[in-house]
Amino acid sequence: MLVGGNPLPNYIAAVTLTPKRVVMLYTCETKRVRERLENLLKEKLYSVIIDAVYVSKDSARDIREKVARNVTPGAYLNYTGGTKNMAAQARLAFREEYESMGGGDDRFAFYVEESRELILYDNGYQTKFGEKAVLSLKEIAKLHEVNIKEYKQLVEGGPTQAVVSLKEIAELQEINIKEYKQLVEGGPTQDDVRAIMGAELDKPGFLKRELKEFWNLLNHKDASCHPLRPETLGISLSVDQIPGPDWPSKRLEAWKEFLNDKWLELWMVHILEQIVGDSPYWSVYCEIGDEKRPFEVDIVLVRGCRLHAISCTTSPAIKDCKLKLFEVGQRARQLGGDLARAALVTIVGAYGEEAGQSKVDQLQQDVASVWDAPNKPKVFGLADLREWFGYQQPPRLDSLKDWLDV
Repeated sequence: MLVGGNPLPNYIAAVTLTPKRVVMLYTCETKRVRERLENLLKEKLYSVIIDAVYVSKDSARDIREKVARNVTPGAYLNYTGGTKNMAAQARLAFREEYESMGGGDDRFAFYVEESRELILYDNGYQTKFGEKAVLSLKEIAKLHEVNIKEYKQLVEGGPTQAVVSLKEIAELQEINIKEYKQLVEGGPTQDDVRAIMGAELDKPGFLKRELKEFWNLLNHKDASCHPLRPETLGISLSVDQIPGPDWPSKRLEAWKEFLNDKWLELWMVHILEQIVGDSPYWSVYCEIGDEKRPFEVDIVLVRGCRLHAISCTTSPAIKDCKLKLFEVGQRARQLGGDLARAALVTIVGAYGEEAGQSKVDQLQQDVASVWDAPNKPKVFGLADLREWFGYQQPPRLDSLKDWLDV
């Protein structure tokens, strides 16, 4: 295998073919990628023998010699990674060695087509990745040298109790998950999430307007003397007041976070769980490599070896949405490589229906015109949210299912 900047195609090929021996051709620039890939393959394939072979990416002779030295009958070549020069020279040397052994090589040379989840052989045969290529969030992140430090479990009695393990995907991106937040008793329930969503979809911006003065009271040490009573807002929640008598600080913080825009994230978590049957990760906090540059992703879902990242915002400002859109696109690639998909979920579209939808289209066009990844970030606006929720019509999740490939 030729080791390039994206380790995922080599990982997919190796776990699909389950070889006894793997030869990794790498350069100075891809040494760390090779190390991460080697560590994960040793965990997954157990008894595999891995040889790391350094090549000069600019020397055709060096590449050809080192490929030829390792070709034996029955050997496969994955020429997906590496530079164009490496791929071309490796393929030529591979063919010459097979011809010298008296056999054709087309059924042994292949490349990985991530977007279609296929391994394409030079003789025309193709195969799907298969279940062996399934990755966890921890494994994917480790491959791309991202460190997942924390994620939040949903509050007890909230949209879902089941949060799947983060033990695997990160390793491919070199992500290490160190901690996560514990459950909070008495937090908002799924009925609370739906009540807030219904009010917001009917009158977008409702909470921000109604709670403007309330936030000052909540941040005051005597907040319990000035509780918020949901009934005064025309909303029925699972609690009569916020905060209630003798509420612990963790419970109050959970409700503050919920009312301060987290309701949209929690609702999306619930919708995604309905579609795929598993709970996505929420508020995933990461650090990149040795530099420890931090970032956070609102929602992360892994299907097979493809990572889906979602950013949620209740801001109606295009500039805020655009920043969120480009950020989630970049974070998705850092976390899951070129195979990852990113989306922005926004209430843009609420401020004048036609003008609002035009803003959604504008965001989509802006990101499409400058984004060079195979998967362009997707924008979902108010019309999509109302469709998924079932606002004045039966719920329809088709557009979200299409994005998830369900």
